[in-house]
Amino acid sequence: MSRNGKLSALVLSAFLLAAFDATAANLTATPTGGDCSGGTGGLQECLDVAVDNGEADTITLEAGTYNEGTYTYNAAIPGEDFSLTLAGPAGGGAIIDGEDTVLGLDLIASGGGDSNTVFTIQGLTFVNGADDAVQVSTVDADTVVEDSVFRDNNGTIGGALNIQSSDEGSVTVRNSTFSDNFADSAGGGLFVSVTLGNVTIENNLFERNSSNTFEGGAINVETEGVDSTLIIANNVFSQNESGADGGAGFLEVEDTGSAFIINNTIVGNTAAGDGGGFQVFADSTTQFNVYNNIFFENSAGALGDDLQIAETGAAIALFNNLYSEVDIACNGGGTGCISEGGNIVGEDPLFVDSAAGDFHLTADSPARDSGDPAAPEMPSTDFDGNPRPDQPGTNPDMGAFEFQAPIPTPTPTPTPTVGPQPEISGGGCNLGGSAASAGSVIGLGLSFLAFGALRRRH
Repeated sequence: MSRNGKLSALVLSAFLLAAFDATAANLTATPTGGDCSGGTGGLQECLDVAVDNGEADTITLEAGTYNEGTYTYNAAIPGEDFSLTLAGPAGGGAIIDGEDTVLGLDLIASGGGDSNTVFTIQGLTFVNGADDAVQVSTVDADTVVEDSVFRDNNGTIGGALNIQSSDEGSVTVRNSTFSDNFADSAGGGLFVSVTLGNVTIENNLFERNSSNTFEGGAINVETEGVDSTLIIANNVFSQNESGADGGAGFLEVEDTGSAFIINNTIVGNTAAGDGGGFQVFADSTTQFNVYNNIFFENSAGALGDDLQIAETGAAIALFNNLYSEVDIACNGGGTGCISEGGNIVGEDPLFVDSAAGDFHLTADSPARDSGDPAAPEMPSTDFDGNPRPDQPGTNPDMGAFEFQAPIPTPTPTPTPTVGPQPEISGGGCNLGGSAASAGSVIGLGLSFLAFGALRRRH
């Protein structure tokens, strides 16, 4: 066979293999059920197909309510070290309902050798989960949750979402809403524990979540590993409550390379103990950065209405935040662990309508153009997707929202008024109005002729 013939055969083989894989790896779940042997069926049946087919699977859920859980995927690692994506329909409307009796979704890749696995949850709604809405347990696998809604769920740890990775798995949670979830222990909306992986929590809304006996009304995050990074950016935390510490969130960063709280809006959260907004434990290997946040009307029963950091030798950077009270306890006392500047203390951020949950800035807000343009890990867009900063060459705003100046309404161009115009008709001239008529002009001309003739006779 010629070289070109071999190449054509390879291309055809690759095409056929890709087409076969695409068919095998793409499944559709329906609320009405079915065995999924033909690629369409009940959600649990499609998970059963995916768990041992040796493929990276995407299960697309049709719109409707799925209430026959707990839906479980327990991969036989290393035999099934492949990714799994659960995606809602383009228009939304796929709801997993635990009916206040069961866990909604349980994803497990906890054997050895799951480093090629990524669990992705995209565009789904989870309601009324008992013992959490979603649990994810991995060793090295990554987890991504995006564009999803978690509402009215409860559990012991992580009332809505509980993600735990025991080794190098990383976690990303973005563009999602957590509202009215409850944890009897820690992390009313979200609990994350990773050993060596990175954690990114960005562009989420956490409102009215609560934890009872331990930390983190909205989120509880625990990270380890000197090469790990924790980023919490562009989130809104509102009206969350902890029966212990960290009304909005509790962060424990041990042996973590860098941690960042950047451009968040943290309003109206409460803690019975320390840290009405956030409480942080940071050890000596950590660089902990707090930049461009708005803390407002948070309250703590003990230390730090807005932020309380219990530091054991870590370096704390506190720049360009708006807050009322921050408590940072440096190891051995004093303030040697803190570098700070550009903060605004005790001022009202002047939101559009805080009572209604609208935390956009008004034109007179002191948080406008008051952020640090060099803030590390600062997102390039705000919570709404607008550029940050809103105008090139200016400073960013504090908080999750960039102020958007109203677009001026163009002044209409006046239309000129056209006055009366002369009318030309036939061979004569009709000026109209008070102008002389053509007949008057002719008569006047004849009179001049007659006067000239009379002068010649004399």
